[in-house]
This record gives sequence, C-alpha cells and structure tokens, in this order.
Amino acid sequence: MMASLRAHHHARGLCELYSEKWIRGHKCAATVQLHAMQEIWEVFNLEDVDFASKPPSENSLDNQLFLTISQDVVSGSVGPKTMQFQELIQGIPVLILVDSGSTNSFISSSAVQQLSDISALPVNLNVKLANGGLMQCSSVLSDCAWEMQGCQFFHDLRVLNLHSYDLIIGMDWLELFSPMKIH
Repeated sequence: MMASLRAHHHARGLCELYSEKWIRGHKCAATVQLHAMQEIWEVFNLEDVDFASKPPSENSLDNQLFLTISQDVVSGSVGPKTMQFQELIQGIPVLILVDSGSTNSFISSSAVQQLSDISALPVNLNVKLANGGLMQCSSVLSDCAWEMQGCQFFHDLRVLNLHSYDLIIGMDWLELFSPMKIH
C-alpha cells in the first residue's frame, strides 16, 4: 500500500509522505493533512461514500463492508500467525484455523449443510482473498455455538465456500479477548 501511495505522489510531483508539492530542499510538515485519507481512496479507486446525504439502511451497511481472508486460508497452510485445531460444532468434527490475518470469522458452506437447526441470515458482502480474488458472502450465522479446547463460544460466522478449513476464527473474535498473553 505504501509503495502505491509513494508512486502516486511521485507521479504527481508530490512529497512521498504528504500531499505537498515537492521541491529541492523540501521539509515535511510536522502534522498530517486531513485530506491524506482522500488520496488513499483515490489511489485505490474506491468510491467516495456520502453518508450525510441519506441515512444508510442495514442492507446498505452490509454492502459497505469489505472483509479479507489471509493467504493461509487461501492456500490451506498453517502460517506463523495462525493456529489449527480439530474441534466440534454440534458434535460434527471441524478443522478450525485461528487466523490473525483474516478480518472476520467464517464458516464453510459445506459445514453449514451438516448442521441442524441453524438459520442463516441473508447478507451481501464481498470478501477479498489474499491472492487478490473476491468471494461473495450471502449469509451469516448469528451467535453460532462452537467448541475449542473444551470451551464453548458463540460468535457470528459468515458463510463462505471454503475448501481447506471448516471454520476461520479471525480478528473480529480475537479482538474480543484482547489483550492476549501467550507463553
């Protein structure tokens, strides 16, 4: 991201860190200008959303979310910032990846098909994969119960067509228990 922003600034003759015109002997300002976020939006060609013009509905908020999944989920590997567990949801064995590189928690559509008395709520979310691809999430399990290491947890799980893991526990769940100390 920083390399893209620097290239954007360089192409326009601006300071690499700020949006000021670069000249020989340039000194960066002591404070960040407020329009810096606008430039990041422009660099990545993201749409400018005007929240003041109309109050967002619940559905339109879902469309604003942009979730991500780490390379470990995409490749089916266990990386340095992940932990893998074989656990249970409703007595059904599932392979869980605790992954600090994923923004949210997800459950595979194949695991959902094996569960009973589960009703998924419709949503419309884009999930960006670490390899640059996109997946569509069309439902979420609200307050889904699952077990890990003998403890039961409840959390919202977004349903995705995952192939390597049944359950991805991401930063949305990990942040609930922050700070964490690991020995």
